[in-house]
Amino acid sequence: MVVIRYKSGLRLNRHLLPETNTARAPSNMNFSGIKIRSGKNEIILDPKRLDRIQERQQLEAAVKPVDEIAPQILRALRDKRGFSVIRLGDAEILTLAQDTVFTTRVNVPAWGNLMAELCHDPLLGTGDNNEVLRWRDMMHMSGIHYPDLNARDLLIQAVKTADIVGIPVRNRPGRSHAHLKILEGFQTVLLEIFKTLNLNYSNMQLADSALHYLLFSTGWLHKILFPGKYPQICRQYSFPEGYKSKILLVGNRAGELADVMAPHGIRISGIIKPVNMSNINDTMAAISNHSFDIALIGAGVAAKILCSSTATSMNRVTIDAGHLFDLLIDDYRHLKYQVARIPYEWML
Repeated sequence: MVVIRYKSGLRLNRHLLPETNTARAPSNMNFSGIKIRSGKNEIILDPKRLDRIQERQQLEAAVKPVDEIAPQILRALRDKRGFSVIRLGDAEILTLAQDTVFTTRVNVPAWGNLMAELCHDPLLGTGDNNEVLRWRDMMHMSGIHYPDLNARDLLIQAVKTADIVGIPVRNRPGRSHAHLKILEGFQTVLLEIFKTLNLNYSNMQLADSALHYLLFSTGWLHKILFPGKYPQICRQYSFPEGYKSKILLVGNRAGELADVMAPHGIRISGIIKPVNMSNINDTMAAISNHSFDIALIGAGVAAKILCSSTATSMNRVTIDAGHLFDLLIDDYRHLKYQVARIPYEWML
């Protein structure tokens, strides 16, 4: 069987990773290397590492801007057609990597070294303040009790059926060089996951995993919630004047978000909480009992599964809103997108 064999001796069922020391480029290389812009200039000679860089560049080139995605949401809303937007951050990629890219026979922080080997980058590092050591805690905060292969499989299905999949990109203003390096590692892991799942990302619609913030800060979310307030939107998408979407809020902080949204005229059709990986079936049953146009879901890894399932089974628009719940509840207490700031420091 063809396997991944890491230098540590750990193996997984994938293609062979040659055990090449990439810390020093061979002296007989016939090319001059390249410079990459990541806060520091690096001359890279290792051909395998160059391949990884090119793969990541191609992945980012496939990411669609928010101005291409938001109109699709409006069309789905108009047509009463299912449409799901999910996002993959560190916890989700780590969840998907369980026994697909990295073995669960070791604790999650050990994956940091394996990630560096996978990237052929001995200088990949451990992120901001040694964030590798917090990876398992990140998974736990997102509802994953490692190892959890059932959650992995549910998340795989969500990725396969989602209409939009947000992924981490290097456009992270203010983030450190150390963080951007580890983000590159997550991109490479995600590419390996796609290969394992036989997913061709060129056939997927990819977005920046900051899409929930981008929808809000650009004003698109306001247009999606209140399409009838915008004459151009009414004309283009055939919404009646004054039309408001019916919004279902799903997540542990859904009630608090309703308190923020209701005074601004949001048409809230229901609130569902608590939500976690252990009550997904009950949550889906509760969602099916509500009449709504859009579900905004903030519930860690469970949100991705609920978004895809709801869009597929109920023909509704679903948006994985994530920490946008927290931003609106704790920081803003309003819907004035004109003054919004994207909290890149919260993100992978």
